[in-house]
Amino acid sequence: MTAVYGNADGPELRARLPQVAELELDGFDVVVTHGDQLGHPTPEKLHATFPRAEIIVYGHTHKPLLELVDRTVTVMNPGGAGQPRFRLKPSVGIMELEAGIPPRGRFGAVRLTSVMAGRSAAASAPPPAA
Repeated sequence: MTAVYGNADGPELRARLPQVAELELDGFDVVVTHGDQLGHPTPEKLHATFPRAEIIVYGHTHKPLLELVDRTVTVMNPGGAGQPRFRLKPSVGIMELEAGIPPRGRFGAVRLTSVMAGRSAAASAPPPAA
């Protein structure tokens, strides 16, 4: 699992997590960022900021998005799996990677169940399609 901090995270979490994580998965150069450092991140802004990345995952807007930029860069915003914000339904992004094949991405719905008064937890997303 790779995690980064976002604009709503406090100093304790910011001290433990990076703002941007760069890694290689199955031969793909991947960047994970919350994206708030770009103001209102767009796929084009993200690609310009991280030109070597083949896959960029971000989350600041909480709006699910899967877009191909410049014919080779996959940009995904998985949405938000927690308490709904901005009248958006909770979701998760699922990206399948296999060396030599373009990334395949999709979204899964998340069902929230009450855990304690005023709090909720995300249940698991549906299993990948066969």
